[in-house]
Order: sequence, then C-alpha cells, then structure tokens
Amino acid sequence: MIRTGIGYDVHQFAEGRPCILGGVEIPHTHGLMGHSDADVLSHAIADSILGALGLPDIGHYFPPGDPSCKDICSLKILEKCAELCKEHDYMIGNIDSSLVAEAPKVLPHAEPMKANIAQALGITPSQVGIKATTNETMGFVGRNEGIAALASALIYKSSLLAPQEDRSQLPPEADSPTKPQPNGPNFTFRPNNPDLPTDKIQNNLPHWSQQGASHFVTWRTRDSIPTPVLKRWTDERENWLRSHRLNPKSDTLSSDLSNLPESARKEYRQKFQNQWEESLDECHGECPLRDPECRKIIADAFRHFDGERYHLASLVIMPNHLHFICQPLGDHKIWEIEHSIKQFTATQINRYLERSGKFWQSESFDHIIRGKSDFEYYCRYIEDNPSKACLPDPEFTLQPLPTECEVN
Repeated sequence: MIRTGIGYDVHQFAEGRPCILGGVEIPHTHGLMGHSDADVLSHAIADSILGALGLPDIGHYFPPGDPSCKDICSLKILEKCAELCKEHDYMIGNIDSSLVAEAPKVLPHAEPMKANIAQALGITPSQVGIKATTNETMGFVGRNEGIAALASALIYKSSLLAPQEDRSQLPPEADSPTKPQPNGPNFTFRPNNPDLPTDKIQNNLPHWSQQGASHFVTWRTRDSIPTPVLKRWTDERENWLRSHRLNPKSDTLSSDLSNLPESARKEYRQKFQNQWEESLDECHGECPLRDPECRKIIADAFRHFDGERYHLASLVIMPNHLHFICQPLGDHKIWEIEHSIKQFTATQINRYLERSGKFWQSESFDHIIRGKSDFEYYCRYIEDNPSKACLPDPEFTLQPLPTECEVN
C-alpha cells in the first residue's frame, strides 16, 4: 500500500531567538517563536508523515505545554516519525517541502538542511526536496511577521518489496558485478583547505564537512553509550566551551578551538575526546558487531565504492562502534556517503539477525582532517583502538592505511 500525507505549519518571528530551519541555524535578525526550537520546516514534514500514517499531529506526541519538550531540537520529532513508520511497517519514499518567507534567504542552506532531515528520517538527501518562495508582500508572511512551511510525504508498506528486491536502502548499483579496486598506489589524501568553504549541520553535535577533504568519522550502534551518559557529556562540553567564550554552535568552532592555548586544548581533549573514546571502548550495550558476519557486511559495504565515490584510508569495526577515514571524490558528499552505507548495513544486519528497528545512532562524530600530523594521529588511533580496548582478534576488523598512500 502507498499512502501520502500533507503538513503545514507557521511560526511568528521573535527577537532573541535563533532561526532554525531543517536543523540549520540561518543567520537572520529574528528567530522563530515556539515551545521547541520552532523549526517550522521540520514540523510541517513531521505532520505530513503522521498524516500519511493516519496518526495524530505532532502536538499529540510532543505537547506544547510539556516541559520536557521545551527548546527540543525538532530533528528529534522527525526521528520519532521515522520510528512510527517502522512500527507500522512503512518506509519513506520521499519528502517534498516549500518554505514561504520574505526573509531570510534559505536556498543557500538547502543542502545541509536536506542532509539533516534525511539523517533524522533514515533516508538519503536525494529523497528530500526543499523549495522556497515569497508571498509577494501579501499577508503576514509578506509583512515579514513569520515563516510558513508546507510539506508532503509518500510512504509505502515494506511488504510491497520482496526481501531480495528491497533496494530502497541499498547503495545504488550495489549488485554491480564490477567492483572498484581499493586505493591505488598514487592516491594522495588531502586535509582541510582553509581557502575553501565548509558546510555545517547542527544536531546535538555540530558536523562540518568540506568537499575533497579527508574526514575522520565515528558511528555508534543504538545502545553503545547510555542516554544519560551522552546527555551529561553533551551538557558538560557545551558548558566548558561557553566558559572559554566559545559558541558550541559556531560554524568556526573547529578553528576557534585550535586557537586556544595549548593547555586549554589539552584539557578539552582529555575531558571530552578521551572521555568519549573511553566510553565507547567500554563496550556498552548489546555489541552486535562482535559477530564476524555483521562486521563482514559493513566491511564489504565500505569496500564496494572505495575508489569510485570516495577513498577509504583506514577502518576499524569494534563490537559497538566503528571509526574510519574517508575522502569523498567528485561531487559526492560525506553525509550522502554515510547515509547510503548506514542504511544498507542496518537493513542487511537486521535481516541477518532476524530483527527490525534502529541499528545505528542517528548522529555520527566527524572531524575534518586539518593536516598531516592530524591525519597520522587518527590513523594511529584507528590501528591502536582494538589493543587499547583489550579486544581479542575475533572481536574486531581492522583495515589499516595502505602503505602506498601519500598524505598531502
């Protein structure tokens, strides 16, 4: 069965509030008024999905008077909608949306907005449409009093696809008989170029990317870090950054951190990066990646487009998380690469384990490689991760940096 739904939402402008659309903070003189972060685009999309499912609107699941929903990130509302789709055996085919506003200009931010929405819904950015228009100076929108958003969703029963034909979550051409070769001997990994623009996505953590640069990325299984531990880590990190006069949501946070005194940078690494890594290495949760067949599914998926859509420098798969270094090629973007592999591996592993539901945590930890020493540090970290966690050989998979590769 195929079903569709529509959603509509409006929010007034207000002083002293951020303007959040599709999980991206848009520079503007005013933000939007609301009990949550007032992300009018995400709200319209959520209602379109709930309507397609025949369920109540978002106010039923996230009541406006509920203190726990105060200033909530609306991407979490979309994550709830994705969970409801799975509970009702539906998959999301595509989302289309339109923003109606005289200001600010939103289309320059459309790509990171699409990536945020896709990540929250467990689909790819190519399945999300975002358009924008004005109201030709008419009505409350025309008077610059607020923003309106409209959205439509197409969903379909998972049972429409036989297991062997379920290609909605596979990387394109995943059954191609011609497999690209791994990194060639003349390939050079490139770090961040300060002269080129970077893109930012803001969820609970900020995510930066730069076309053509190498990225260090961490994925976690759904129960790898207990929710209270993750919330405490996030809150403590934000408080520490603010105490050092840094904005946790700034587009330049990475460079701002690098400009701190060495003593402060060392404190940050020990207090937050090392604490994060130690929590992962404690192997909380079910640890499904102890199963070598699950790790093989992931390793094969990464190798499939290595050399075609990206170059993979190094990869380690641990019992409840993985780390890798990857450099996108051509027009391919790091978040599109991540979405494709995450969806494919989650589907295949759930099928192998004969279960359903969320497999990966929605958010990744990612870092743009800043230079040769940074690259070498993360390569060493990946190679040393199993021994630091005291894991025996059968419980991890390691693909180290090819010896022929160079670093620019």
